[in-house]
Amino acid sequence: MLKKNLPALAIYLVLMIIAMYNVRAFLIEPTLMAFSMMPGLTKIGLAVLVSSILLMIIAAYSLIEKKNQRGFFILIGISMLGFIFVAKASQVIILAIFPVFVIGLLWFYQLNYRFQPWLNMVVKSGLIAVSFLFLLIFDAAFYRTYFAEQHNLALFLLKIIAAYALLIALFFMIEKVLSDMYSNFKGKQTIGSFTETYSLSYAKILASILIILLTMAVAYLQFLQLCNDAMMPFLYLLLLIQFPFFIILILLYLPSSKEIYQILSVLMHVVLIGATAAIPVLYYSA
Repeated sequence: MLKKNLPALAIYLVLMIIAMYNVRAFLIEPTLMAFSMMPGLTKIGLAVLVSSILLMIIAAYSLIEKKNQRGFFILIGISMLGFIFVAKASQVIILAIFPVFVIGLLWFYQLNYRFQPWLNMVVKSGLIAVSFLFLLIFDAAFYRTYFAEQHNLALFLLKIIAAYALLIALFFMIEKVLSDMYSNFKGKQTIGSFTETYSLSYAKILASILIILLTMAVAYLQFLQLCNDAMMPFLYLLLLIQFPFFIILILLYLPSSKEIYQILSVLMHVVLIGATAAIPVLYYSA
């Protein structure tokens, strides 16, 4: 996971597919149906939307990591066709402007700011976060709910998915900093990395702050669970998210070695898989 290669990207994409379907199946649809609102996306529409999101992410990887502009435009063209299909099926064709805006920002960033580590981190993690918001934005039921005087329900869905997307974004911010540290350890620093622009100590402190922010956000969710006597999800988040991050914090300040980074990679995989499965776990334990 700490290496920027195709196997790591494939793992990300598979877990993203699972996570997006989990958000859809265990959060959006049950919430809408609980208020007698039918989801606006069909199974085909959802499959096309998820495929378009993944193509957009692969295109971004092709552009930013591989500098492949031709591949970027081909993948983005196919991705946009999918977004337009879903927007048209939802009878809200103007929705297609959202991915156009995101793609435009990606291109502008790649041309002017890709060597700035903070922007690099925010853009990459932000792309993942926006992908989850698209699951709601491209569903016409979200707008029907809002304009049918169910403002609170629509806003609740938006807030809960935005919160999940933010946690996922924080995870990928941490992964970006750890990747820079690993490249520094191998002696292959890239221009615009945190270790090259600032220092290894700076990267460690930043990773620590991001980990603390993420675990505090999870702790708040656990507090709410304890208030409702939900012990199973409390323990799940403790063991699969907070405990691995606690170990990562300790490892960050041990002398660097290949074994340390291998353990970091395994722990990051554990956290990502745990976060991917968190929504169905919370759903069934509610």
